[in-house]
Amino acid sequence: MKNATVIAITSMLILLISCNPSKNDRLLPTKKNAIEFTEVKYRQPEEILRLPGELKPFNDVDIYARVNGFIKNINVDRGSQVKQGDLLCTIEAPELTAQLAEANAKIEAIRSIYYSSKATYDRLLQSSKTPGAISPNELEIAQSKMMMDSADVQSAKSEYDAIADMKNYLNVYAPFSGIITERNISPGTLVGKDKSSPMLKLKQEDRLRLVVAVPEKNTASIAKNQTISFTVDAYPENEFTAVLSRESGSVQQDIRSEIIEFDVRNTDHKLESGMYAEVNLKLQRADSTLFVPKTAVVSSTERTFVIRDSSGCAQWVDVKKGDEVADEIEIWGNISSGEKLVKIASEQMRNGKFLN
Repeated sequence: MKNATVIAITSMLILLISCNPSKNDRLLPTKKNAIEFTEVKYRQPEEILRLPGELKPFNDVDIYARVNGFIKNINVDRGSQVKQGDLLCTIEAPELTAQLAEANAKIEAIRSIYYSSKATYDRLLQSSKTPGAISPNELEIAQSKMMMDSADVQSAKSEYDAIADMKNYLNVYAPFSGIITERNISPGTLVGKDKSSPMLKLKQEDRLRLVVAVPEKNTASIAKNQTISFTVDAYPENEFTAVLSRESGSVQQDIRSEIIEFDVRNTDHKLESGMYAEVNLKLQRADSTLFVPKTAVVSSTERTFVIRDSSGCAQWVDVKKGDEVADEIEIWGNISSGEKLVKIASEQMRNGKFLN
């Protein structure tokens, strides 16, 4: 009887142990990974593109002498601020003065000849009023001589005026307000039209041009009339602004970029021409285009595609990639706005297979 009781208790303990497996022996159920979908959407996103630029003077001119002579006076030096119409330098040209005196003497000589031929014609004209006194042919010859001498007088006056106009170039004036950035002359320097180096260089720097080369693929997305910000190495802590003013309208073949210009106000002359700038250019397409998450586009060695949900089955659709904006990418292909695509696509999702 005792043995039967021990056997019964032992059997019960074994049964209890077998119904309570240890923690390590428990099997947790696994959850099937769900496929996440996204929609194709029309978007017109803005993008900030960082591009290098160069500051250039709004106006820039090399000043040469129009006449041969010597520098008599010079009123400016490198760094001089000048206003439009200021006298920069004076040229002394003794040869020009002599040419002017010679031209004036030529006028007087030819004028004397004209007065003589005119007096002869007038006398013959008066005599021709008496029948038979003067032949018509003689009168015509006198008239022709007078008209030729009159033309010679006008020609001599034109030569004199041309030389007189050249004398006006002895005084050199500033064509616009700006800064003298280079001076290559001193009093007594021989200058002339055949000299290779300019006397002075003048740049307008109270207003600058910010020149930027925009890559060909971004030219259609340049936002019109925009105000941009930029920085320069000389003042890394400062941010400057400029207004889009001009677009070249063509892509340069050598750099495959379009040149655009921004106007920069620089009345405090803090910025200088020749500085390089880091420009924040705003891009925005004129029309809306289709965008999807980058993860929805699969690029393999053979094709680039997205996976469309076609009645629960995977359908590969070939696309072309465009611009990337944040975590989205522009696409073109046989795809429409609102269609459902696999958000995280891969080649393992075979074409024509069930998605779930």
